[in-house]
Amino acid sequence: MSEQPSITWTPEELAEFDLLTWMVSSRDQTDRIRGRLDMDKFVEKHGKEKCDAMFAHLTKSEKLE
Repeated sequence: MSEQPSITWTPEELAEFDLLTWMVSSRDQTDRIRGRLDMDKFVEKHGKEKCDAMFAHLTKSEKLE
Protein backbone atom coordinates (compact mmCIF):
# COMPACT_ATOMS: atom_id res chain seq x y z
CA MET A 1 0.00 0.00 0.00
CA SER A 2 1.27 3.45 -0.82
CA GLU A 3 1.16 6.19 1.75
CA GLN A 4 -1.13 9.11 0.93
CA PRO A 5 0.83 12.36 0.52
CA SER A 6 0.10 14.97 3.14
CA ILE A 7 -1.30 18.29 2.04
CA THR A 8 0.66 21.32 3.18
CA TRP A 9 0.06 25.04 3.09
CA THR A 10 1.89 28.15 4.14
CA PRO A 11 0.79 30.26 7.10
CA GLU A 12 -0.10 32.99 4.59
CA GLU A 13 -2.36 30.64 2.59
CA LEU A 14 -4.11 29.50 5.75
CA ALA A 15 -4.59 33.09 6.96
CA GLU A 16 -6.04 34.13 3.59
CA PHE A 17 -8.34 31.11 3.52
CA ASP A 18 -9.46 31.80 7.09
CA LEU A 19 -10.30 35.39 6.16
CA LEU A 20 -12.25 34.22 3.12
CA THR A 21 -14.29 31.76 5.18
CA TRP A 22 -15.08 34.57 7.60
CA MET A 23 -16.10 36.89 4.75
CA VAL A 24 -18.40 34.28 3.19
CA SER A 25 -20.31 34.02 6.48
CA SER A 26 -20.29 37.75 7.26
CA ARG A 27 -23.50 39.57 8.12
CA ASP A 28 -22.49 42.26 5.64
CA GLN A 29 -23.84 41.41 2.19
CA THR A 30 -20.97 43.16 0.40
CA ASP A 31 -18.42 41.11 2.35
CA ARG A 32 -20.29 37.89 1.56
CA ILE A 33 -20.39 38.66 -2.18
CA ARG A 34 -16.72 39.66 -2.28
CA GLY A 35 -15.83 36.60 -0.18
CA ARG A 36 -17.61 34.23 -2.56
CA LEU A 37 -15.91 35.75 -5.59
CA ASP A 38 -12.50 35.68 -3.94
CA MET A 39 -13.07 32.15 -2.60
CA ASP A 40 -13.73 30.88 -6.13
CA LYS A 41 -10.43 32.38 -7.29
CA PHE A 42 -8.59 30.97 -4.28
CA VAL A 43 -9.96 27.45 -4.85
CA GLU A 44 -9.11 27.66 -8.54
CA LYS A 45 -5.54 28.69 -7.71
CA HIS A 46 -4.88 26.22 -4.86
CA GLY A 47 -7.24 23.33 -5.59
CA LYS A 48 -10.32 21.98 -3.83
CA GLU A 49 -8.43 19.21 -2.04
CA LYS A 50 -6.08 21.68 -0.36
CA CYS A 51 -8.96 24.00 0.56
CA ASP A 52 -10.92 21.10 2.03
CA ALA A 53 -7.87 20.16 4.13
CA MET A 54 -7.43 23.75 5.36
CA PHE A 55 -11.14 23.95 6.23
CA ALA A 56 -10.89 20.72 8.21
CA HIS A 57 -7.82 22.10 10.00
CA LEU A 58 -9.59 25.36 10.86
CA THR A 59 -12.74 23.68 12.12
CA LYS A 60 -10.70 21.20 14.16
CA SER A 61 -8.70 24.07 15.67
CA GLU A 62 -11.87 25.96 16.59
CA LYS A 63 -13.29 22.92 18.37
CA LEU A 64 -10.12 22.65 20.48
CA GLU A 65 -10.29 26.26 21.71
